[in-house]
Amino acid sequence: MEREHKIPVVRAALRIEALAMADHIAEHLSEVRGCVALLVERISYTVSDNPVYFQRRYHRADRVAFDLHLERGRPRGTVRTRRPATPGHFARREA
Repeated sequence: MEREHKIPVVRAALRIEALAMADHIAEHLSEVRGCVALLVERISYTVSDNPVYFQRRYHRADRVAFDLHLERGRPRGTVRTRRPATPGHFARREA
């Protein structure tokens, strides 16, 4: 987004959910209907806190791992204003 369209992205909200695969998802992942998949949804935001990119991906639960690295705090003198990711950002959907 930044490179191609010159739109700076400063944050993202992610939702990771386990769900039973529907036929069309299972077929794409070479699995059978009803097996567990991880649904990962991501919304990326610009400097002005506007959503600019949405992504939905399904992953086989037996072939994926996520490493999350969280940092606490921020440099002195900086102010962070943003809207929190709310359940409305990610509506629950069946696979």
